[in-house]
Amino acid sequence: MLNKTNWEKEIIDNAKSYQKENEEMIQRLVQKLRTISLFGTYIKKENIALAMENFTVEENEYNIFITGQACFDTDEGEDFIDNCIFGISKMGLINWTDDFGDIELEYIDDIVVLEL
Repeated sequence: MLNKTNWEKEIIDNAKSYQKENEEMIQRLVQKLRTISLFGTYIKKENIALAMENFTVEENEYNIFITGQACFDTDEGEDFIDNCIFGISKMGLINWTDDFGDIELEYIDDIVVLEL
């Protein structure tokens, strides 16, 4: 096996440390989501306001899934769905904060706000 120089080892150690911190941050978010009963958000790209309640929170390697009752408010009016799935991507999520009753999801290139 090749000997790694100190800087190569440092890069690998930093990457492992970042991955562990990121996984812990995501688990704190999942636990927070499991403690709330209602949230709302605005999907700018689609011009949709969404509110969800009575939901469950599950996850896989790449996403957090919130499944429950939803109310959509669009240009065409309101619509209700019993088993709506709202997905939160873990990829690119660099931080989240619980700020004044809102959860802000900070991505590399965007911020998503879940209003509680």
